[in-house]
Amino acid sequence: MINIKDKIVGGVRHRYVWKTIEKLSELGWYAIDDYIWHKTNPMPGFWPARLRDGWEYCFHLAKSTAPYMNQNAVKVPMGKWADVRLVNLNGKSAIRHNSENNSGFGRDLRKWVGKKRCYRLMF
Repeated sequence: MINIKDKIVGGVRHRYVWKTIEKLSELGWYAIDDYIWHKTNPMPGFWPARLRDGWEYCFHLAKSTAPYMNQNAVKVPMGKWADVRLVNLNGKSAIRHNSENNSGFGRDLRKWVGKKRCYRLMF
C-alpha cells in the first residue's frame, strides 16, 4: 500500500501522484485497487477555489495480479444499518444498483442476511 498526497502547483492540482502510479505500472507493479483515506481531522485552511483537503489517495500495488490479502483482518461489525436495510428484501430492493438492466454491476443483498461482520478498509 502506498499513500501519496498530491499538491497544488500553479493554482491547479498537480497529477504527479497519478503519473507515479502509471510509472510504477510500467515498471511491473500492478495497481490492484485505489482507496481514499477520509481524514477526520484535516489541517484547517481556506482556499477560495477549492475545498479543504480532507482526503488522501492510497494505492494497493502488488507484483502479482492475485496477491495474498488477509480479508479477515479487515472485517468489522456490520452495524445497525443491516437490521434496517436487510429486512423484507424482494425484487428491486434485493438487487442493488444496475443488476436488473444486465449491466453486471449490481449485488444481491440477500447474501448479507444473517452475517455479523463485513469487510471494510479503515485508515
